[in-house]
Amino acid sequence: MKAWYSIKEQCAGKYRLLFLWYVYKVFRLKGLKIFLYPIVFVIYLASKNGRKASQTYRKVLYAYQTQHGIKPTKFSSSGHIFSYAFSLAEKMSALCDKKCPLRFEVEENEDWTSFQQDINKGLFLISSHLGNIEALPALPAYFKIKETPTVNALMEINQNSIFHRFIKERTTNSRFCLLPADEFGFVEIMQLYEKISTGEIILMAADRVSSQNPESTLSAQMLDKKCSLPVGVFRFAKKMDHPTYALLLLRTKTGTYRLFVKKMDIQKSTTDIAGQYLSFVERYLLKYPKQWYNFFDFFK
Repeated sequence: MKAWYSIKEQCAGKYRLLFLWYVYKVFRLKGLKIFLYPIVFVIYLASKNGRKASQTYRKVLYAYQTQHGIKPTKFSSSGHIFSYAFSLAEKMSALCDKKCPLRFEVEENEDWTSFQQDINKGLFLISSHLGNIEALPALPAYFKIKETPTVNALMEINQNSIFHRFIKERTTNSRFCLLPADEFGFVEIMQLYEKISTGEIILMAADRVSSQNPESTLSAQMLDKKCSLPVGVFRFAKKMDHPTYALLLLRTKTGTYRLFVKKMDIQKSTTDIAGQYLSFVERYLLKYPKQWYNFFDFFK
């Protein structure tokens, strides 16, 4: 199976996205999801890589749950891909609509208390493609929080360039900046140091290897299977030397998004930090397995 960054963009197209955007503006989010059914069904039939990756993931998950005495979760590849498509619709709503209808709640624990205390100190956040972290910009508005730090989200946009360009042109949140990680150099890295030093937030995903340095990885394990993670994210967290948290935003059965945070101990080695991260992701993957949106050969 191809690497994630070499898989052709299938869920986007300039005019298709424009059509969906106007559907959203007229019929809102519920109406848009209804329109998505026939479109995603066609994409599902045409997406051989997506179906294969979903089937592989479900086999790995089933084997892990059976081995560890956990009741196996049953869902189809079509349901898995539909879940991903709906997350894209909610991402569009969160990033491009000031009156986004999404609802939120937070898992309150010691890490959440610590997160609130550190929020204005400059944070390094490590996200995942479990759930829908791009719905994060709608959260402050939902809780009526006026003063929030700017979030600088580094994303490799070349693989989904059409969708990301569409979002960037229409985003309504000036405190959520999408930055192209594909073209980052020394100057851009120094700018990130300056941003986090002045209280801004840096957000990076750590479950996909870099398209620019695909060999710069560390070997880890999740669901009793080997996987490769981008070592640069964890090295970056250590060098930034600011409070670091893993972050997940997951859709519950009621349709509400629930925020989960885990404080990382960045005094540990990069391998240990990666282990903390994967342990956190695995814990919630088992609770929300249908929201794992890595449709490529993640497990080795």
